[in-house]
Amino acid sequence: MIGHYINNPGVNKPDVKGNAYNYIMAGNGIFLQAMNDYFYSFFPVSQTEVRGLSSMSSLPCVMRQGKIPLYLLRLATDIMFAHAEKEYYAAVTWDNGYHLVVPPQSGSASEVNYRQPDNAVMDLHSHGSGPAAFSLQDNRDEQGFRLYAVIGRLGDIPEMSLRIGVYGYFCRLDFTRVFDGDPYWLNDRCRAANEEGRYAIPSAAD
Repeated sequence: MIGHYINNPGVNKPDVKGNAYNYIMAGNGIFLQAMNDYFYSFFPVSQTEVRGLSSMSSLPCVMRQGKIPLYLLRLATDIMFAHAEKEYYAAVTWDNGYHLVVPPQSGSASEVNYRQPDNAVMDLHSHGSGPAAFSLQDNRDEQGFRLYAVIGRLGDIPEMSLRIGVYGYFCRLDFTRVFDGDPYWLNDRCRAANEEGRYAIPSAAD
């Protein structure tokens, strides 16, 4: 189920061999490698010097079916604006193309309950007027291999945090790695927030 490899000098990293993921020890740490029909992901889970091994570079997220159209993010944000008083959930699914699905759900200002749609490649949920920060409960809940996003500050200047999760390991992403289109509408909002020192778009290096 899990593969273990050592990145010896002059030897390329292997294709994914474990059914779930691989650990690869390299000169600059231990990396996690995973792939499914939707993503290829390769990022460090522990950064340290390991003498005698070749270093490796991360590739946090490759969208194997292409990037998600940006209008789906806009639509999800608009839906969450309409329910800004509570947490709300939506999913991007894959079925010969990307689709936005909003399942039946119940929620409050601090939680949301739903049944996850089939073929979900991205889970999005809102934190109402709170910050777009993944909570400890989010970390416990988000244990699949997919994209996860949280949207906050609804009703003010909205924030978004985005990450890929690989069975409990997480790597923060810039949304340009995931979404296809010019994010001018989000950049304008985030730029205004940056000027007030309240928000910065997370980068893949975070």
